Amino acid sequence: MKKDTPKPVPVDPEFLAARFHIYEWERPVPTDFLNLPDDWKAAKALVDAAEGARDDAPELDDWHEFCGTDLMLLPIPLKTGIALNFLTRAKRAFRAGRSFASFELEELSIDSKAGANSIRDPVERAIALRSALDNNTRLYVYEQLKVRLCHEIWLQPYPEVDESAPSRANLSFNEAGASG
Repeated sequence: MKKDTPKPVPVDPEFLAARFHIYEWERPVPTDFLNLPDDWKAAKALVDAAEGARDDAPELDDWHEFCGTDLMLLPIPLKTGIALNFLTRAKRAFRAGRSFASFELEELSIDSKAGANSIRDPVERAIALRSALDNNTRLYVYEQLKVRLCHEIWLQPYPEVDESAPSRANLSFNEAGASG
């Protein structure tokens, strides 16, 4: 194995974005979040406020939780943990009054390996690189969740993609790493 070959990431065959809980809704669960009735919007607003009141560290950067963690020891499957971080960060951005577009731009710009590569001290860089979360896996999970985050948290349609703009979107499973 080459020295710079990344460690394989545990496979998480159980993660399905369509079954991931963004909110706990009463039955019947709404299916059209873009046309949510006012009483459901009011219920969502109460849940958002309650979650915000319980959030004791809204400034916390949850991606650092994955850095320095032995991924094999996570109490939940890796992709589910990544999805939970996206969910937490999206809800925090929403409660802070940020737009979905600014949230997405920030999430797409995060790359812990690139950040680790920029560290000048070789020992610190090696430690940071060893513990950095694989960005392809992170973005693979985001690609599966982004439309639901936009619809269910912001209650807005997902913005149309500018096909002429360079994008990290539409990662295939192979590009995200078959083991990621």
